[in-house]
Amino acid sequence: MEKTILAILSTILFLTSCSITSDESVNNIEESVIDVTEIKADDQEKEIKAASYDNITVSDSFKLTVPASDSLGIYEVVYSDDFDKKGELLFKKYISDYDKKNAQDIDDNSSTKIIQYDDGKTFSMVTSKGGFVLADKQYLNKVRYGDSIPFIQTDLVDTAGNTEYTIGNKSVILNELVSSCDSFISEFVGSANYPNTIKPFSFSTQTIDDGSIAGIMHCRYYYKDLPVFDIQSIYDEYTNKIAMLTPPTITFTDGDKITQFAAICGLCDYKTIQTVDKIVSPADAVALTSKKLSGYLDYELQYEELVYFPTCNENRNGIEPQNGNDAGDVITLTPYWILYFEPNWWHETFAAVNAVTGEVDFVRNVR
Repeated sequence: MEKTILAILSTILFLTSCSITSDESVNNIEESVIDVTEIKADDQEKEIKAASYDNITVSDSFKLTVPASDSLGIYEVVYSDDFDKKGELLFKKYISDYDKKNAQDIDDNSSTKIIQYDDGKTFSMVTSKGGFVLADKQYLNKVRYGDSIPFIQTDLVDTAGNTEYTIGNKSVILNELVSSCDSFISEFVGSANYPNTIKPFSFSTQTIDDGSIAGIMHCRYYYKDLPVFDIQSIYDEYTNKIAMLTPPTITFTDGDKITQFAAICGLCDYKTIQTVDKIVSPADAVALTSKKLSGYLDYELQYEELVYFPTCNENRNGIEPQNGNDAGDVITLTPYWILYFEPNWWHETFAAVNAVTGEVDFVRNVR
């Protein structure tokens, strides 16, 4: 069982080191906030491109993304108490010859409860932290254990839709794989009554142990039309620790046939902590970041988007939060502006601006 889970984790989790600077407070934030309904992406994008900053250059191809939403909020992640019932529902749906005797509770001395199903042909598991995995054992047996499999290339779904790939021994167009993912996700989310929306974001190819090419679709969680931020990092000295809501991946090894769906966590419910009617404008988020970077080298701004940023600031059991990995960790989603300066998969440089308070964190990841 341990090797099987390691195989799944090795395809989607990567150890990260990072450099972080963080604001403790922001003065006069009232001057920077704007009503959510008044944010016009085109106008704000023009304002950002026309502005002059001491240490930020705006790329000619700069893009601002503001999801259509009349209201925002701060939400707390709530995990289902009946995850075992939901797990059995999913096992029965996706395993044609499901036999309950092949399902067992796994006690690995962690705070996460796991129910695993393994009949030799299909491996599946459901977890108390909102996780669900469904995989062909034949594929898992081809994946090396322990080490991350390097990507051959990574393409964004929005810009590479007509790209042709060879997956296994079959040629497929990326849009065909996206369509296959969309169909699976729609049925999966609906059958389990999850409030999340899951959308394909980027696509990678990898060489697995038998020498064949596998395709990995990296997805993003969305809640109320906003993507949930998903660049994983280790923030040892970061006061607002990013919670480990690892986004789902969908694996292909034979054309557009799905071989594995892996959502390690994040399939959950939410409760409203507060509504948010006014936020820092995207243009002011850039200005606040520029102020933060005073004295640093110049950076080129490529892209800016509004997201829900998962943070972990407390633990109900009175212990230090563990990046959302402990059962008692309280995970909240807060609107943030993310400014991408170097969005490369292996070396991300970005600013995370709290859209409610204006606090700025600047992160450089080196993997």
